[in-house]
Amino acid sequence: INRLKNSIILPDIIFMDINMPVMNGIECLVELTQNPLTKHIPVVILTTDNYSMKLTRQLGAKAFIKKPNNYKVLIQNIEHIINLDFNNE
Repeated sequence: INRLKNSIILPDIIFMDINMPVMNGIECLVELTQNPLTKHIPVVILTTDNYSMKLTRQLGAKAFIKKPNNYKVLIQNIEHIINLDFNNE
């Protein structure tokens, strides 16, 4: 959050895990979607939990990646999300 607040260039998309140290993904998502500087940035949640997917969707997450056990599948999922047009939702 601090890095984003102090950045001159903001990312086009944020990939975020629900399980993070210091601040969990839900807390971070709330802060991102309430901040005028970052609320326009699509947030993609990485999770293994269906409940988290439902909750974070309600809080403003734009997409989800269910964490696979296979690294190649994860990369394919990330590439797919990167190619989505979040402006035409």
